[in-house]
Amino acid sequence: MKPCHFLFAVLCGLSLAAQGETLVYDFDNGNITGAPFPGTSLIGQDGWVARVGTINARNDLTRAGGAVGGISIYEATPTGGIATRLNDAAFQYAITGPTIQLSLVARIGPTGNAWFGLGVDANDNGVIGVTYPAEDSEVGFQFGFNGGNLAVRGAAFGSLVTAPDPMNNTEIWKVVLDVDLSANGGDGSGSLSAQYLGDDDGSFDAGKSTTLDPVAGLQDINLGILAMAEPDYTQWDGIYARLDAGASMDNLTITLASSATPGTLIYGK
Repeated sequence: MKPCHFLFAVLCGLSLAAQGETLVYDFDNGNITGAPFPGTSLIGQDGWVARVGTINARNDLTRAGGAVGGISIYEATPTGGIATRLNDAAFQYAITGPTIQLSLVARIGPTGNAWFGLGVDANDNGVIGVTYPAEDSEVGFQFGFNGGNLAVRGAAFGSLVTAPDPMNNTEIWKVVLDVDLSANGGDGSGSLSAQYLGDDDGSFDAGKSTTLDPVAGLQDINLGILAMAEPDYTQWDGIYARLDAGASMDNLTITLASSATPGTLIYGK
């Protein structure tokens, strides 16, 4: 087993004892150089390659107690960008069992997109899903925000399921996807939870839950894993990020042998 990033796990509110090994890809890892708005390109740094467009690394977003602070990634152009990264000595994961948990922290506006997922270099060309649409099947299921709405998308850019969110401002959210990779005959199942961390200006919407709660309409979603070029999750070997419409993202987290924190459905009450 690879060593746990204990400090990062504590900062992200995850229990190692209860949830197993936790790995956090934090852009403040010493391998990435950021700059004030609009930042400097993430592409070419620490193994990140572009699928389309570009993503920048910023070091001037410090809202939400550092949740999206230090260096975080930011959409670099109006059309945003998609980038992928293969496992290497600096950051890697190995899935050995069917239960995992993924999470992210996003700074997101009413039209923003912020996605995190896993992938596989199925054709051994050293990248994940960079040539599209030919390599779409190297990209696994994704979760995060689509047009400002919480969302889950099936593998290989499959079915999109969203939960409408009455978002009027730029907000900070933690989003968690609990996954059973063996469910649905190998297609997998994912259940999304989310936690509102406040607005970008430091204020809070009193009508939104500040606890990590399951999202109505985004429970037990079929993840379409069998559409991948390599559906064997023990072979997956990289990560995927997409941002546009002013979104930022940080703390991309993979927890092995996880269990979701139960709570109240926060949409569709």
